[in-house]
Amino acid sequence: MPRVVDHALKREEILERSLAVFARDGYEAVTMRTLAAEAGVSTGTLYHYFDNKSALFAAMFAWLFKQDLQVVTDGVSAAVPAADRVDLLLAFVAQRAGPLEAALRVALDYHRSAPDDAGKAVLAQTLGEYRAAIHRELGVGDAAVAATILSALLGVLVQRILDPAGAPLEAQLSVLRPLIRAVVRG
Repeated sequence: MPRVVDHALKREEILERSLAVFARDGYEAVTMRTLAAEAGVSTGTLYHYFDNKSALFAAMFAWLFKQDLQVVTDGVSAAVPAADRVDLLLAFVAQRAGPLEAALRVALDYHRSAPDDAGKAVLAQTLGEYRAAIHRELGVGDAAVAATILSALLGVLVQRILDPAGAPLEAQLSVLRPLIRAVVRG
């Protein structure tokens, strides 16, 4: 009897394992063969799900955003006060700092070595989706304010990457908390 494969689950497993490989080795050094081996699938299976490394990379970032948005918005509604939504966002950043930093490292590496503008567009689209989520979920009225909140959060993560011995994440987020609360409504 043939084995039944949950294709959606297998695809997600590949995407999840790919982030660690890209973060560890860098975009340029990673091959489809390496990704397949790390995901525990054949190269043919990997190509069944993704046409090439660039397509896998784009799918990985789309998947990461979907996962992040689901986690941060679970149980959040417009009835939740804005200050509590800010706290949920900052708690999300604190809890997921490691994976967020890995994704940021991969994004920066990819941006530096992207073979074409289409690849960079994937990153721009993902940032746009994060900005839109901040705009929508925090009730930020101005798109520039949402962009600034995202920049501040990314800055905290970059700081941790570049200076791990610097100010603790919790301390930095506690400084951001009143600043973000001051610009959200509700």
